[in-house]
Amino acid sequence: MQKPLSEILSSGYTKELTVYFKNNRCRLPELRAVALENNRPDSPRAAWMWTKFVKPQDTEVLVCLDAILLRLGDATDGHQRDLLRILYIADNYKEQAGLVFDKALAIWEDRSKLPATRYMAYQVLLQIGEWYPELQQEIDLLSTDFYLETLSPGIQHSLRKKLKKSTR
Repeated sequence: MQKPLSEILSSGYTKELTVYFKNNRCRLPELRAVALENNRPDSPRAAWMWTKFVKPQDTEVLVCLDAILLRLGDATDGHQRDLLRILYIADNYKEQAGLVFDKALAIWEDRSKLPATRYMAYQVLLQIGEWYPELQQEIDLLSTDFYLETLSPGIQHSLRKKLKKSTR
C-alpha cells in the first residue's frame, strides 16, 4: 500500500521529494490534483513540487488550465506563485491568455501580496506581452514606482532589467 500523498509531501526535502516523484511518476496525476485543491498545507506544497516536473509545452498544464485559473482566485500567495510558475514554464496557454492576463494582473496590482508572488505574476504578464506586443504599453504602465516600491530592492532591480530588455 502506498503512503498517503500528504505524508510524503510533509516528510521530505526538495531533493528527496524530487527523487521520490521521479521514481514514482504514476503519482504525478495525484500530485497535480492535490495542487489544484484548496487544502493547506498540502496544495501549496504539491504545486511547488509540480513546478519541478513541468516542461515547456506541457500538455498536462493545458488539461488543468481551467482548474489552475479557478484556484488562482482563492489560493494563498505562495500557492499562487507556484501556479503562476507552472503556467510560465509550460508557456502554452496562449488560447487562454486573456484569462491568464486578468488573473496575473489582479495579483500584480495587489500590493499586499508577497513580493515573490507579484514578481511571478509580472513574469507572466511579460510573457503574454511577448505574444501580444500591443499589450506592452499597458504592461509598461504597470511598472511605475507605485507598483515597484513594495518589492524588495533585488526584485525591483530584476524587473527593471527585464523591462529594459522587453522595450528594446
